[in-house]
Amino acid sequence: MSSEKENLKKYYEFELRDGYPVFSVQNILLLEALIKYNSDYSVTADENHPEFGESYAGILTKERESFFDFVSRDSLRILETEAEKINKNPDTDEEGREKDSLYKVVQSIDKINSTHLMSEGSSVKVHKGILKTVERIKSIDNLKERMKAGDPSLVHEIASAVETKYNFSFASKFCVYVSEIALEKSDAFCIYDNVVQSVLPLYIHRYVGKDEAEKYYKIVNKGKKNARVESTVSNLKCEKGYKEYRDIINRIIKGVEDKDDIKITYSQFDHMLWYYFKGSKLKVQEALNTLLKDS
Repeated sequence: MSSEKENLKKYYEFELRDGYPVFSVQNILLLEALIKYNSDYSVTADENHPEFGESYAGILTKERESFFDFVSRDSLRILETEAEKINKNPDTDEEGREKDSLYKVVQSIDKINSTHLMSEGSSVKVHKGILKTVERIKSIDNLKERMKAGDPSLVHEIASAVETKYNFSFASKFCVYVSEIALEKSDAFCIYDNVVQSVLPLYIHRYVGKDEAEKYYKIVNKGKKNARVESTVSNLKCEKGYKEYRDIINRIIKGVEDKDDIKITYSQFDHMLWYYFKGSKLKVQEALNTLLKDS
């Protein structure tokens, strides 16, 4: 029985090389199974989920390209009214939200992905970060066309909406989800988040090359017993940074296909790294430190 368990074990654990998961057929199949049965994803992936309709996925699925009609609506007036309602009674803001799909999508993405727009401003109840982000998105000319084209400068324009915080992660996710669902384009944008950026040098090293990887990490306490590797990918959170970030992920994806004859999507790339490394700084550090042997 124990040998049978050992044989089965490989099917429900990630295949690791050098201490971290690679893009193998086994890992891709495991990843898809994990996502299928993860309740955290069901809200935005399962149309039968009771909360799907009010999520960004439900709204975008229902509206598709008509979602972009918000540019002709007076969203700012509605949102100001909603802000007043929230201040008076947090439970009486549904009318405002129902009238403005853009606000609901921004709010849902922020809530589900914990990108903290709601924490901006002097009062959480005013949802100042969301209001400013919605205003910025409304002001963007040719948004639909630029999103279809995968214009990387959109991420910066949205990320810089709030003066006190550069919301790079939220902006990338907004572009990904809207282009994927409303425009049915899965190859226009890729997600930036802290988990992915923290281990990205590992995958640059494996699938692009050592010299390229060294551009995206630093060694702290080099030459000492407590030497450690730190990702510097977060330095790309700037005006021109998203294009470089997406380009390097494109090179990794091409490297996976060239070396292992496996085609992966942006979504699979993001999910693999996030699923394995989320919530474990120890896993991240141990994996990154494997780069020390080549430095």
